[in-house]
Amino acid sequence: MVLNFIKPGKYFLDYGPMQIMLEAYRGKEPLNKELENAADYAIKLLAKLSDWRKTASKRWTLLENVDQMPKALAKMYYAVSSLGDETLTPMAAVAGSVADSIADYLNSSGATKIVVNNGGDIALRLNKEEKVRLGIISDLMSSDCSHYLDIIGEEG
Repeated sequence: MVLNFIKPGKYFLDYGPMQIMLEAYRGKEPLNKELENAADYAIKLLAKLSDWRKTASKRWTLLENVDQMPKALAKMYYAVSSLGDETLTPMAAVAGSVADSIADYLNSSGATKIVVNNGGDIALRLNKEEKVRLGIISDLMSSDCSHYLDIIGEEG
């Protein structure tokens, strides 16, 4: 595992197939220790999903007993089943489900502003009035963002 400190509240995790940018704050307080714990959680999550790889590689229509699967795999299943495309496997939703699971983990650790970017699959958790700006790089030969999306958390 390579966990690179970018700045307070922001880390980059490079572990096998995962390259994840992690950000977490409680208000304006960066949660560095929680991010380190989230990186460990991500690695354990990947190992658990790896144990279920054979199941995750089957078409979703062939799967049974979803409630007995690990939570992240069940998220993957429900994501692809909602599309109705019978050719999909839960693996089509692995990056987003992993990002979402890590964001849930950080939220349960007390973070009020969370950004998890798993190769472009992004999970956010924002408390009321927390803000984040996401940028899109449309030309991979450039590091400049061509478009931005500003998101503000709402109560609910």
